[in-house]
Parts: sequence; structure tokens; C-alpha cells
Amino acid sequence: MAITKQQIKQLKGSAHHLKAIIQAGKEGMTEQFLKGVEDALKSRELIKVKFLEHSELHPGEDGLILAEKLGADLVGTIGSVVILYRYSEKVKTHILDALEQE
Repeated sequence: MAITKQQIKQLKGSAHHLKAIIQAGKEGMTEQFLKGVEDALKSRELIKVKFLEHSELHPGEDGLILAEKLGADLVGTIGSVVILYRYSEKVKTHILDALEQE
């Protein structure tokens, strides 16, 4: 299910206070990195990933590739930080449901 522009706007607002919980380093998109992002999306739905300055990865291009590999939506890119969203069955309260009730 693709998210709408309105939902993207709401998700960006919700992500504002979040800190990047995963960093993309000079090793690039290793299996370990992808597993970490996968686990974070399963447990949180909405996350920020920081692309380190010395990484060969670029937030804009590689953020989209990362989202595609994990079946997530790229909500936005702010400097070196990428915001990703993916619906998860594991969370008790789904972020989009909570936003719609506000």
C-alpha cells in the first residue's frame, strides 16, 4: 500500500523529534546494516537513518535504494538523514492509525 502525500506530511511531522537510530558507514549497505534497518522498521515503523560524512552512500539516491530493498517508503531526506516508514504487524499502535485519529 502506497502512502499518500498527506500521510507523508504527517509522518515527517512525527519523525521530527526522532533521533537517527542507525548509521550508514563506510562499509555501505552490508547485510548487517540491512538487518539492523529491517529490525528497526519491524519494531518502530518510522525511523531515521543517518548517512555518515565519510560514507560513500548518498542519502538521496541510496535512501531510495534502501527503501526499495526493504519494502519501505522513503518519507523524506533532511541533509544526511533519511526517514523511512514501513507498516509492521509487530507494533501495538500503528503510527498512521494514531495520526488519523488526531
